[in-house]
Amino acid sequence: MAKYYDILLEELSDRIALRLLGNVQQQIRASDSLTERVIERVIMPRKAQLIHEIAQRLESTIGKAYQHNRQSIMAAISELVSRTLRESPEIQRLNRLPMGQQATSAMEASLSGVAQRLVDELLLGIHSDEFRQLVERTADSGFDSWLKVDEGSNRVTEQVLYDILEMLKDQVRHQGWKDRYE
Repeated sequence: MAKYYDILLEELSDRIALRLLGNVQQQIRASDSLTERVIERVIMPRKAQLIHEIAQRLESTIGKAYQHNRQSIMAAISELVSRTLRESPEIQRLNRLPMGQQATSAMEASLSGVAQRLVDELLLGIHSDEFRQLVERTADSGFDSWLKVDEGSNRVTEQVLYDILEMLKDQVRHQGWKDRYE
């Protein structure tokens, strides 16, 4: 008897939950200012935490990307320095002088080395407090503009919330009693 009572109670509560979630979905679709309220009541109170999280993720992402692509980045820097020097009228004039080719080759190697070391130092510094503070200040200064609401962002926010509720409804539809009693 307790088994059937549990099944009945679960089925009844699931139906109520599904109806409530469906009503919330309808309210989301009917709301005009949902995105603004989400920003005001959910995001802005957590602004500092979100900015800190953005900075940490950016630091991690840049560090991993640099490690995996360091050789390609260094090659690109060398090519950029080489192309810039080849296109420079001053370097072209220097090449026409005696020993000019050797001088420009040495200059190119030196400039490439300096540029590569600068990039290395810069990217090794991303794990510093100074870099994290810079990213946090940058994220903070752009945070409000990222949250600017227009028709497109409003639609996206509504759709995300609607889909989350649909996912919850799918979870509620799962008849857990079947796992326990069958």
